[in-house]
Amino acid sequence: LNLVAISRQLLIWVEIAGMENDRTVTIKPLPDYLREYAMENLQIEQYKIINGQPAVQNLLGKKRFEVPISPTSPYVLQRLHVWTSLKDSDLVGNIFFSNYSTWQTDVRDQYFYHLSPKLYQKLGTLGEWITVKSDVQYLREAVPFDQIEVVMSLISLHQYGLKLHFEFYKIEEDQNRRKLAYGNQEIVWMTRNEYNQLQPVEIPDPFTVLPKSLRNELNNFQV
Repeated sequence: LNLVAISRQLLIWVEIAGMENDRTVTIKPLPDYLREYAMENLQIEQYKIINGQPAVQNLLGKKRFEVPISPTSPYVLQRLHVWTSLKDSDLVGNIFFSNYSTWQTDVRDQYFYHLSPKLYQKLGTLGEWITVKSDVQYLREAVPFDQIEVVMSLISLHQYGLKLHFEFYKIEEDQNRRKLAYGNQEIVWMTRNEYNQLQPVEIPDPFTVLPKSLRNELNNFQV
């Protein structure tokens, strides 16, 4: 078997009471039967690492510049508004956690498509974005028919890829925003060689064109 991906999940056992906006969520101890099952059946797998990180992380190449750290990033690249529905929810009635990863890719693809539709219309022949790392940290739950805003900003630009940051907000009735989750994504532009194997290549020029205001700021923080 060939290792194709590594996934980590942090699970918390909770009790949910009430309905919709009146619901309360309380953290509870993990039931004994579930704890015993996990101890008996879950295994710790080993995988190849380089300098303490999975080998795939070296695909990004040399760092070209990095956005300075700040509590709220002003370097926003794209926003996406999502109207959730019943199809996005689980049996409990919450918006299922996997939707957040899907929305990351949706807002990312919107941004890069508008920079160069041709590269997306010929996807695969001229290269494609491959996600090598993605994570989401959840702060609170959303429910069907909530309006959610996804905000994508830049962390750093590399020789072959980028690191992106995402924030997820619920838009309240008074138009205030309530933060639901945040996450990061590392992507690499790749093509296939004669053996159909993926290999990283330089990011196409259209994808390195950032908003003028952002470029001016980033020039002061080149690495």
